[in-house]
Amino acid sequence: MNEHHAPLDASAQRHLLAVTFLLGSIWGLVEALAGSTMRSAFPPLRAALCTGIGMGILGFGAGAGFPRRLMAAIALVAASTMMLAVPILRCSPLCRANAMLAVTLHGTMLAAYLPLAERGGRNDLRRYGAAAFLAALSSSLLFHTLGLRLAPCQYLLSFGGEWGLARFLLREGIPWALFSAVFFPAGLSLGRKNAGRISRVLERRPTLWYGASAVSIALCLLAISASLLWGR
Repeated sequence: MNEHHAPLDASAQRHLLAVTFLLGSIWGLVEALAGSTMRSAFPPLRAALCTGIGMGILGFGAGAGFPRRLMAAIALVAASTMMLAVPILRCSPLCRANAMLAVTLHGTMLAAYLPLAERGGRNDLRRYGAAAFLAALSSSLLFHTLGLRLAPCQYLLSFGGEWGLARFLLREGIPWALFSAVFFPAGLSLGRKNAGRISRVLERRPTLWYGASAVSIALCLLAISASLLWGR
């Protein structure tokens, strides 16, 4: 399961699909839990923590040897789980559009910056941390630009006008980047330590990954429902 291996056959492609669904649904679960337990917390802390954990999940996948192209796909699955809130909370899909945009940008930008880290050798975790930092910072720049045009909420609109981007980077972008620089290398190391075990389970019992994905999505629904019941 390495970028430099021979082209993947149909069976391996199905295994990678299982990986994508599992890691993406876990990231979505983190977002759902944060939404129900940290909504009243300082917004940048919540967003930065979710971003860091998401980057850590992507780091785990990269450390386990999964291709870089999965990073954006995992982020897309995580973003898709956010739409579960639409029927439960009876809100407009546009209410979740910016959150989905942010998560998708994180995975896409990380996939773009990872080659820079890999050129410095697999053991230099500082380069991976720097790549994650740049990826999160770049995604915050794009998010500010695109989010204000997609479905801006009141919070995002507060960063419009003169010096709006600078204020957004200080309050959101830099915290996202700092958390990512810590969590991504940690996830990478954990993935590398367990790469052999992950590979064996994936080859022998790929259905377990799909089952775990279903459980994670069910927990997302539960967390969102709890948020509604508790009125948070």
